Amino acid sequence: GALSSAFIPVLSKAIVDDKTGESAKRLSRNIITFQFLLLIPILTLAAIFADPIIELLLGFKEPWKMELSKALFRWLIFYLFFVSLSAVLMGVLNSNNVFIVPALSPLMFSIVVITSIFFLYETLDIFSMAVGVLGGGLLQIIFQIPFFKKIGYDFKPQLGFKNADFKKVLKR
Repeated sequence: GALSSAFIPVLSKAIVDDKTGESAKRLSRNIITFQFLLLIPILTLAAIFADPIIELLLGFKEPWKMELSKALFRWLIFYLFFVSLSAVLMGVLNSNNVFIVPALSPLMFSIVVITSIFFLYETLDIFSMAVGVLGGGLLQIIFQIPFFKKIGYDFKPQLGFKNADFKKVLKR
């Protein structure tokens, strides 16, 4: 939510101010590159150090609950990357007057979670939901990519973080 609140107004202004669309495309590349560079290492470290993080946050007295929490955390922490990337894609699509696709992508998430639980619960137990959450998060992204590309955007890494629009988003 915070990312969308900061990103969408700056992106919309870039679209209006630069009729070529290059400013908006550069900004979206900056944000996506920044997400990859920041989130993947942080989330990987969180998964590696799940034990102390969960012990700090939760105080279950039963050891099995603590172990289950740590295991689920190691899986589910990566959903943050998927939902963040999906939010950028949604913001780009909405700012370019494509509304139905971003509106339907959460439905994809729900369908995958429900399907995963329904078909995998007997073999994976509670981890069927973790598989569903990760699969649903990934499907939200995959579902939006063709439309994101169709309007001229791409995933080329953009490391020029001195971009004024990018700085505005970070500041917000």
